[in-house]
Amino acid sequence: MIDGPVVEVAEPLPWWRRSTSRTVSLLRIRELCETIAGDTKVQGLMLELRGLRAGAALATSLREALMRLRESGKGVVVFLPMGAGSREMLIASAADRIVIGPQSTILPLGVAVETRYFRRALDKIGVLPEIFARGEFKTAGESLARDAMSIEQREQLGALLDVIENELLGALAEGRKLAPGQVRALIDGGPYRAKEAAQHGLVDAMGYDDELPELLGPEPGTRAHLVDAGSYLAVRGRRPRPNRIGIVHVRGPILSRAPFALGRVAVDERVIGALRRARDSRSVAGVVVIIDSPGGSVLASDRIYHEVVRLADKKPVVAYFVNVAASGGYYIAAGAHAIVAQPTTITGSIGVVAAHLVLSPLLERLGIVTELVKRGARADMLSASRPLDAGEREAMTSEIDGFYRDFVDIVARSRRRPPEEIEKLARGRVYSGFEAYQLGLVDRLGGLDAAVDLVREQLGEPRELDAHVMKPPRTAAKAPQAPAPFVAALDATLGRAARELAALSFGLGPTERVLAWSGLAGLSD
Repeated sequence: MIDGPVVEVAEPLPWWRRSTSRTVSLLRIRELCETIAGDTKVQGLMLELRGLRAGAALATSLREALMRLRESGKGVVVFLPMGAGSREMLIASAADRIVIGPQSTILPLGVAVETRYFRRALDKIGVLPEIFARGEFKTAGESLARDAMSIEQREQLGALLDVIENELLGALAEGRKLAPGQVRALIDGGPYRAKEAAQHGLVDAMGYDDELPELLGPEPGTRAHLVDAGSYLAVRGRRPRPNRIGIVHVRGPILSRAPFALGRVAVDERVIGALRRARDSRSVAGVVVIIDSPGGSVLASDRIYHEVVRLADKKPVVAYFVNVAASGGYYIAAGAHAIVAQPTTITGSIGVVAAHLVLSPLLERLGIVTELVKRGARADMLSASRPLDAGEREAMTSEIDGFYRDFVDIVARSRRRPPEEIEKLARGRVYSGFEAYQLGLVDRLGGLDAAVDLVREQLGEPRELDAHVMKPPRTAAKAPQAPAPFVAALDATLGRAARELAALSFGLGPTERVLAWSGLAGLSD
């Protein structure tokens, strides 16, 4: 049963969360499907899909796992007791049969992005955002600096939605055996209650969970015998082989420190510790770096990139992009031998953005007086109490330009292409995995299994010698003292001013260089 977050590989949890966690690992689902495919005593798989917390790329990977099981000759049934949205239907389209709860609903099928712009609100409260960006498509700060969507943002969002929608249209047409025109009409005509969904061919039957054995019986009047997946794998699951492929996660915003993190973050010391452990381990033959991050600190991204390069000097390394691997996430991947992504992955955003929030109008309205004593013409340059002057703006621009050139050069070396050629693809532009593959920014389309296969190929191992995927234990690498830097980051990517301002409280303060976070996490069903 899936009722919560889906991740590629589950990370170890503290003991107090193990009994309450509903996180499902795609690696575990693939193992289950492969075991069932080779078991003559099992007819197939029934997946109960209640609540799904997964991005478009993870949904595609889950569908692919079910499709492979179905292609092996086994039956696949998806049970939707709570109804379904677009991503649930994308996954369910891989099944022979879809069963839905009698009083549930299939919500409008499609994808949308909704972004709020806060410039007018900030003007009213007296906050002045000063945004510095390199690349006309580096739109991470525009929800604070503008009161409407830019042409560039609308263009790249539209291109992303086209890829995601085409994936949905193709999956439903193939899985439900409907013509593309029928699927388009169904998408535009939703939502549908269970009975209507069955009439239109979107589902095959209605029922409650206690009725599933009868509904799935091999013949009328018979009952299917349902076995819990965990119990089944405990008996029939494969044992790990001595040869291992290590898994290192980079999940969440990339930071050098996060003392008050509001969610999952990728702290450079932890990631570096895992990479070094994988490099030193004799039992780890190759490594897949799983990246699901919108980017973050320049300094942290560069330190992790350096460790990926060191690891790649010794062992095969493949970067696998999950839902989002943009900006600093792509920077890190440039150190790997190859990059794998799903068609619906959000990637690219090769550019730099920084922000300086000026609070002096707000402080004046509140009657707060700021007194300053300083030594050095620019000692208070990063203060929120005043705007930057012309010389400071020039210095900021020079710093951002330097970051951008370095970023482009690193990608150019990784892709073995001239910097001028990469610069045309950079400019902060966000791409789908499909577009990135066509442009040569990604080497292969697929899921984690495709990334593992690439590592096997580089190792020269035949497919039969299946490597056991594992995550090296994380160890904290001692961080060098960071130099005092420049600017703070914005998470305008999510289009939520609260997120941007909250980011300042958990480590993205005015003492850390940053790569901007790419602005596309607001995709909704």
